[in-house]
Amino acid sequence: MACLSEVVCLFMAMMRSWIRGEYTSEQPGRSQIDLMYKSEQDNFNGETVAIWKDDWVIPKYQRFMQDFQAHFVAKKAIIDEISIGTGPAGELRYPSYNSHDSGSGWPNRGFLQAYSDPARADFRAWVLANYGNLAGVNRAWSTSLESADEIGPPDDGTAADGRASTFVQLDDFRGIPYGKDFIDWYNGALVEHGRRMLETANESFGGAFATIPLGIKIPGIHWQMAATASHPRIAEIAAGQIRTSVDYTGATSGHGYGATVAMVHRFHNVRAVNLHFTALEMDNCEDTGTCQIDASQAKALVFWVAQAADANQVTNQGRECAGGRGHQRPRLGQHRKRLQMGLLQRTDRVAYRRGDGQPRRQDPLPKTHCPIADFSPFDLTGRDGRLRVE
Repeated sequence: MACLSEVVCLFMAMMRSWIRGEYTSEQPGRSQIDLMYKSEQDNFNGETVAIWKDDWVIPKYQRFMQDFQAHFVAKKAIIDEISIGTGPAGELRYPSYNSHDSGSGWPNRGFLQAYSDPARADFRAWVLANYGNLAGVNRAWSTSLESADEIGPPDDGTAADGRASTFVQLDDFRGIPYGKDFIDWYNGALVEHGRRMLETANESFGGAFATIPLGIKIPGIHWQMAATASHPRIAEIAAGQIRTSVDYTGATSGHGYGATVAMVHRFHNVRAVNLHFTALEMDNCEDTGTCQIDASQAKALVFWVAQAADANQVTNQGRECAGGRGHQRPRLGQHRKRLQMGLLQRTDRVAYRRGDGQPRRQDPLPKTHCPIADFSPFDLTGRDGRLRVE
């Protein structure tokens, strides 16, 4: 994975090194891989800090947030938003299509990232809490597990093909109780991570920063969506975006995004939180040359998330995924429910926006998928769209 800025790469390397160094020094005998995602290809992702040790990691982030405010308090007047990064590229997602796995990126399904020991332990605890004991689990899943240690992520394929390859091929992720439970936990763990990060930010950015809105970003994973896909929506599922125990094809569940949007809504009467969503400039099946391969429904996805945000009184501020000819952009004009569709021009992750919301020049990034990079847990947005530093 290539960073879009040498400065960003250096800073994130320093952050990761600090977090992991503190972890091993404070917990002798523990390994830094506890803080990494492990995929169904048995690969570790060291580009971001995994969510499975949030009880230990988030206090470190809180310390950073407090120091961040102390350092930038003199800049309060020009800060419109503090955007809280929650995963790869600052987005609330798993690194399911990152470069540590082979063949995982666009336009493929991606790989599940729940195979580390801490992830397995978290899933096991969640299942037992839901069903009380192993007998309850066996009844719910129609299984005959003999030990709680057998509760784990899908493991019906090879590491080369992906340990969940049969799980996906048979549509078990949506077709059997175990599969729906696993995906619900997978999504729920990510949503809870987002909630914890926003709560920590709200507590940490008090005082001088108390009136500055927070932001949280989710990705526009627009491929493998259409009916022509072998397993529609599987790329979003692998990234932890939607759960499968609900009808994720309809508006009642926000087309699967309801849990994430509802989490942001919880802050409605506490603090302003903006939900940022990408891929705004792309049409459904925009590139006819790759349409049958990627089964993209980017435009539909934009409207689905916008409608879910609208229904939950969540401010949804959109971003472009990449350059391209773009589609007719929707506008939801109600107060605090408007999908803001301005395009951003990126230059080494410093994005400039003209007063009319249009880019200063054509964004040179490819239009087929979003670039991937890791950023600071926080960024700044200048007032009136003057400057954004990520």
